[in-house]
Amino acid sequence: MGVNWGRKLMKKKEQKSPETVDAIVGIIERVAEELRQSLRQYKAEQASGEAKALLHLTLTQLHYIHAIYARNGVTASELSNIFHVQKPTVTNIINRLQNQGLVEKEQSSRDRRIFHLTLTEAGKNLVYVERRGYRAFAERAEKLLTAEEYNQLYKLLEKLLQ
Repeated sequence: MGVNWGRKLMKKKEQKSPETVDAIVGIIERVAEELRQSLRQYKAEQASGEAKALLHLTLTQLHYIHAIYARNGVTASELSNIFHVQKPTVTNIINRLQNQGLVEKEQSSRDRRIFHLTLTEAGKNLVYVERRGYRAFAERAEKLLTAEEYNQLYKLLEKLLQ
């Protein structure tokens, strides 16, 4: 009887109640909106060219900028694999980012058919502006939470990303 009770308890722990999952989804949505709002507010306050440029990017373009930033010298084929899209889709997005002055293509010295992608200074500045907006959100959290709560938040976020 003790073994069965233990199994039932484990099954209960493994099962998540819909209310709890829905509540967490709601909180994640609210946090995401707060992050977006913080970024919008930061961009409005800065009124610089870099910050304004963020307003004109699609979410997909922003994902590509982050991928290029993280993998300096990445190729279109590698981006195609990362985002699970066809190479012409990548080429179209990269061309738009290049026309906006955010991405540069450099032809490979080994294979002239391959181009390595890097961010221009304007592209890098976009990433920095976005991070400053996120930093403003984190600083707000630091002011609202106790030191213990803030450390706990950090540890929980780290655990979720593992």
